[in-house]
This record gives sequence, C-alpha cells and structure tokens, in this order.
Amino acid sequence: MHPTRFIRLSVLLLATAWTLPVFAGKEKPATVSSTSDARRAAIVSFCRKCDGRKVGDGECWALANEAFKATGAQRPAGQVRVWGRRLDLRRESPLPGDILECERTRFSDGSYVPTQHTAVIVAVYSATSVRIAEQNYAGRKRVHARDLDLSGVRGGSIYIYRPQ
Repeated sequence: MHPTRFIRLSVLLLATAWTLPVFAGKEKPATVSSTSDARRAAIVSFCRKCDGRKVGDGECWALANEAFKATGAQRPAGQVRVWGRRLDLRRESPLPGDILECERTRFSDGSYVPTQHTAVIVAVYSATSVRIAEQNYAGRKRVHARDLDLSGVRGGSIYIYRPQ
C-alpha cells in the first residue's frame, strides 16, 4: 500500500453516552507488558481523571495532547494530528490508549464530523467496538465518553494511532 493512502474504516455510532463515566465496567482488562502498554494505560488513566472537566482550551485534540504531556508520550516531530504509529486495522486491533482521528466522517446514525476530530480510545469491547473519551463534540467542551462500533463509515475517514 502506498504510504499516503489512508485506511478507511466503517463506523457505526452505537450510543451517545454523555452522562456515563469513561469506564462503564464492561471493557476487557488491559495487561501491562511493555513501555508502550504502560504509556497507553497512563493515557487512559489521565482521561478517566478528566471525565466531566474541560482539558486545555476544550478543543478535541487538547485531551490527547495533554494526556501525551502528562505521560511523556512523544508525537512524531512536525506531524499535525499524528499520534504515533498508524495502525493497519486489517492486521491489528485498537487498544485502550490508542488515539482515534476522524476526518470529515459521516456516521450511519446521521451524525457528522465536518472537519477533523480527535478522541482517545479508553476501552475495547471487541475488534470493532470501542469506548472513546472526547471533548468538543456536539457542543460539549468537557470530557465525556461514548461507544463506537468500528464497522461502517458512510463517508470520510478514520485513523487509529498507537502512541510510542
């Protein structure tokens, strides 16, 4: 695959859970076996602590950016909206602590991300079902969680990055 081509995933919005905590209790427990795993766990912990609060300036990317600062995660130099190694979702599944980027994404429930949007995956239920923490979505500039089923984008693109 040419490096400038993007992987497109389908995304079906399962539920919008504005009042649910970031962790609803049904996620699979993560095992920490490497520096990358520990860093991702710390990113998830940061998001948990910020649930209901405005992080940074309240923009969507600020949640991931502040989580990276707090955990020592490094972004590739000079790369905007790149949060580590982009996953090949035909061979890899997302993990808690990975970063989700949406670009002009239309979901099957009719919701739409008109430009770009950043969220943190805080739980993985299956290879296609995740819980994200985000802010500045649907007019809310405070961290909240919702579930996504990664199985059918109606338009646009989704990218998932593994922090290093």
